[in-house]
Amino acid sequence: MKRIRLYTWLCCGLIMIAGLLSYLTGCFVSETQAKEITPGGKDFVLSATPSGQVEDISEFYSINVVFSKAMVPLQALPEGDGSGPLLISPALKGKYRWLGTNTLTFIPEDTLTLASQYAVTIPAGTKALDGTRLEAAYTFSFETLRPNMVSSNISDAQTRVDLKKKIFLQFNIFFIFQF
Repeated sequence: MKRIRLYTWLCCGLIMIAGLLSYLTGCFVSETQAKEITPGGKDFVLSATPSGQVEDISEFYSINVVFSKAMVPLQALPEGDGSGPLLISPALKGKYRWLGTNTLTFIPEDTLTLASQYAVTIPAGTKALDGTRLEAAYTFSFETLRPNMVSSNISDAQTRVDLKKKIFLQFNIFFIFQF
């Protein structure tokens, strides 16, 4: 009897986890969402990140775009051997990776330059597997993290600095300047 209850709870838990994962990955689209998606329209791109002011250095290790339609056939593809329609300005070297049929990730070869503006464009005419084309170019932009001093061993009220002691300045980008 206890074993049956355990299996019942286990099965229910697995079903809930599967449902949550399906929801998070977009496997199920509600009727409302389906009506809102216009083929080739503004909803051709469901999500594009990063966007706007990037607050943390970990947010710009990759550029990600989720499309509303399948863009490539489902197949085993070695990491970084994919291609993609992104036009990035200023130009970046890197690798494309399709995650499933509708999610594209671009991984830059080098770390992005701090305090810089990047624009990413998906050109008009980009074609989905079903033949639907993006009617107008889709552009999004983001600005990488700006250096900002987080702490130091000098206070605002301090009027003199003893230059014989070490001065520490800590910034938000994981390094410490020491003079």
